[in-house]
Amino acid sequence: MKKNLFLLMFVLLVGSAVFSSVPERVGWWKFDDPMDMLAATVGNPLTLTGSQTSVNGPVDGNLATEIGIGSHLIMTHSISPNGGGSLVNEYSLQMDILMPTPSLWHAIYQTASDNSNDAEMFINTDNFIGAWRFGYSANAVADNTWYRMIVTAKNGEFFRIYMNGELWVDGAGQDLDGRDALSDLLLLFADEDGEDNPMLCSEIGIWNVALTADEALELGDATTGAPSPTFPQRKGQWKFDDPMDMLAATVGSPLTLTGSQTSVNGPVDGNLATEIGVGSHLVMTHNISPNGGGTLVNEYSLQMDILMPAASLWHAIYQTSTDNSNDAEMFINTDNLIGAWRFGYSANVVAENTWYRMIVTAKNGEFFKIYMNGELWVDGTGQDLDGRDALDATFLLFADEDGEDNTMLCSEVAIWDVVLTAEEVASLGDATTSTGIAKHELKQTALLGQNYPNPAAVNTTFPYQVTESGNVGIRIADLSGRVVKSEQLGYHAVGSYTYKVNVENLPAGVYTVNLIMNQNMSVKRMMITR
Repeated sequence: MKKNLFLLMFVLLVGSAVFSSVPERVGWWKFDDPMDMLAATVGNPLTLTGSQTSVNGPVDGNLATEIGIGSHLIMTHSISPNGGGSLVNEYSLQMDILMPTPSLWHAIYQTASDNSNDAEMFINTDNFIGAWRFGYSANAVADNTWYRMIVTAKNGEFFRIYMNGELWVDGAGQDLDGRDALSDLLLLFADEDGEDNPMLCSEIGIWNVALTADEALELGDATTGAPSPTFPQRKGQWKFDDPMDMLAATVGSPLTLTGSQTSVNGPVDGNLATEIGVGSHLVMTHNISPNGGGTLVNEYSLQMDILMPAASLWHAIYQTSTDNSNDAEMFINTDNLIGAWRFGYSANVVAENTWYRMIVTAKNGEFFKIYMNGELWVDGTGQDLDGRDALDATFLLFADEDGEDNTMLCSEVAIWDVVLTAEEVASLGDATTSTGIAKHELKQTALLGQNYPNPAAVNTTFPYQVTESGNVGIRIADLSGRVVKSEQLGYHAVGSYTYKVNVENLPAGVYTVNLIMNQNMSVKRMMITR
């Protein structure tokens, strides 16, 4: 009893210390490697047009990049369209910058991916931050001074600029998909007509949410910075909470799908998951550079929140062969034990219809471990460098080459480029535990009523209630999970609505109808008779 109480207290203490209130960045670049100044700490590498030079950063041991005239960086941020439009309408951008010479034009960033505009944000010849949409800041930028600039944008509501935690601009947000909205690419320090004098930059970060004033303050300034997170940053994370885009990444690159998947309920209310059927799998691009002394990724940690719907069947978990030419590296056998040829089988049994947070920690040459809900189930010997557990640039989730891949549910996947300790794994909890990624509170934003008539033969009508404005979609699937109708109903204000659907061409049977809004889903069953 005392041991269990101590463990609980330890997990609570570690969990409270590990996770900052600031959401994790979906992209992060630090310029501390003079041999590869485009490398990403999180997300995709930058690309360069022109030239850059490695220089000293704001503190000893910290480097920066100097971007010259006519040069700029290109960011692929991998944020899915959000905020109710077709572009990225809600985000936060951090840039740690220094202006070497005053009284010149300095471009900061531009949203036109072909560099066809003036910079969206710039410093003018009076050293004020400017943009056509809000005029100029009340404060002037000092030369040869490092600033941590945080831009928080939510089109339709606000546009704000913080400099070293202080609010310098509090502007009105543009319309959805306006000039402040982001396409797939964002240009840093770019301007089409030469108003882009040299700038220094020591760090860039981007989020897919608008940070609060407290979060911007917590990030500190470019000299002191925010306290370094004690928990390793994920290189990739996928949460499946958007039923209209189940491949979207919270951190890193989107997944790709071979076969089919279905959006289903996850381990807690308001949390969704993906159901991967027989013969289907996901492909992850993890963006981890080769490590551990080999030519492949030899050191990593992998989190998969999974549920096995049916016992006593083969279930593939993941495979490192990128062409799906092998048995799964990890699987559940017909005795419901976790297995792999390199360590045999776990001593513990996987229960059906039960959610598990599986954490794999691998360091080839030393160890291979599997934790289930924080408990160590496998403590194995690591393979040789670049062996079968090493990762190529991509690897496959739920894939097996010879059909031993029965249906699995997954509510979250994450990957790190380091080995998590037992204490860090314990702090991650189980599949019902938040993993410290700040997110909007899950709430029911639309409620689907029962259709009438039900059963239906030709036409039927669904009433629904919208409690928070946003875009609404409808998806209808048969009991096998095959989608028979999917439709975007457009932007809705708060109110009561109806959706009429013609079903005369659908076979008789029972169907699942999903009303999807703001990454939430309301579900009803519909019966069709003939």
